[in-house]
Formats: sequence, structure tokens, C-alpha cells
Amino acid sequence: MAERTDNLLDRLFPLPSAAPSPLCPGRFPGITHASKVAVTEVLKANHLERHSFTNEHGFHNHASHHLLAAFALGAPARVFSAIYEVQMGRTRPASKISKSITRETFWYHIGDRTFYEGYLLYFSDVVLKDGAASAIEEYIFAKSANFHDTAKVPRRMMNRHFAMLYHPMIYLAYGLEFGIPGLVAEGE
Repeated sequence: MAERTDNLLDRLFPLPSAAPSPLCPGRFPGITHASKVAVTEVLKANHLERHSFTNEHGFHNHASHHLLAAFALGAPARVFSAIYEVQMGRTRPASKISKSITRETFWYHIGDRTFYEGYLLYFSDVVLKDGAASAIEEYIFAKSANFHDTAKVPRRMMNRHFAMLYHPMIYLAYGLEFGIPGLVAEGE
């Protein structure tokens, strides 16, 4: 399982890329290299320092949503650290306890929030190794991700993906739109 090294963080959180399709919403003027670097650094900090759930009920951290919306609107570089400071007060720290998840143990801990960091590391590896589209297909849309005759735990990954007011889908969409694999991993 990969550790969260600087190299891994750089691969998970590259500078935001151009929209993958002309059908994506347009971005406003004002985006600069400095704003790309600033938003990327804060997204990395959010990934390392803050948990994706804000409480025991599974409410989601909105920092990445807020940061990338401001970025797309052309916010200057200095704004991103201020947004993150506000969002830190609404989120909880990342857990330092990581229970390992492997391909063999993947289905045994679905829904157990104490395995969040393990799943995040697992999906970080999968997304970087196989690509975002392949990971999404295998772990959300595939029949085996949703139905399995011998599974002790109902898989229903499509349902899980659309749970909690579509926040996993928002992570995936931002990750795909801005070319940021780390957000795809957070949304899986």
C-alpha cells in the first residue's frame, strides 16, 4: 500500500488541468499559474490534515468543493488559504489510525467508517495505477460492485456512491473535471 509521500501527493494532486470536454462549464478569467499552485497546495493539505467526514453521521467535508468552485471562478491565489482556514473550523482532523485494506479484504469492511483511511489509501493506489475511469467502472458501476451471490455484506456501491446528498459523486466529478486523481480517490 502506498504511503502519503510528497511524490504520491504530487501524483494525486497535480495542478488543475483544462476541462476534459467543451461541454464542461467554462472557467472564468483570472486563473493563473500562481492560483493553480495555491489551490493545489491547499487541496493537498486538506487531503492530509482533514477527514472527509465532518462528524459521526457521515456529513462530508466541503473544502475541496469550495476551493475548486472559487478556482473556476478565477479567484486569486491569496484566497485559497483563507477558504481553507474557514473550512478547517467546519471539519475534523484526519485520523492517524489507518486500518489496511487490500483487494482481498475490500468487501469485508464496506460501511465501517473506522476503515476510511485504509480505503482512501487503497483507492489512491487503484486510481493512480489503473486510472480514474477504470477505478470508477470497477468499483462503482460494475455488476460485481453492486450484486454478488456469496457476499456477506450487500455491496450496493452505486447506492453508496449516490448516498449522503451525492457528495461522493461531487468528489468524482471535480476530480475528473480538473484532472485531480486524489479527489477521485476521496470520492470512491
